[in-house]
Amino acid sequence: MHEAPFVPRFLLLLSGLIVWAGHFLGIYLYTGLLCARPDWVTASLAGIPVLPLGVCLATAAALVLLVLLQIRAMAAGLDRFAGFVTSGGIWLAGLAVLWETLPALTAPGCA
Repeated sequence: MHEAPFVPRFLLLLSGLIVWAGHFLGIYLYTGLLCARPDWVTASLAGIPVLPLGVCLATAAALVLLVLLQIRAMAAGLDRFAGFVTSGGIWLAGLAVLWETLPALTAPGCA
């Protein structure tokens, strides 16, 4: 059986953490940008405030990406250890993505 090259396997192994870090940076940059402009943070789109809307859209995109990565990891034929670490990282990243979304939904504006 031909083994996959190191770099793609390593990136798959770290894929959950990469998605989590991207989501973390994205929502905090988005929140910081909106909070720096007081008139932007009070804006709404179809009656929904843009701050929680943007964070929820980013969260949905990150969770869909994590599901796709989990499917890819299961189809990749990784050995037992690499499969366990990859899946564990993806599931923990999903939990972290949901956890960091809570302040945007519960905190009022930029308080």
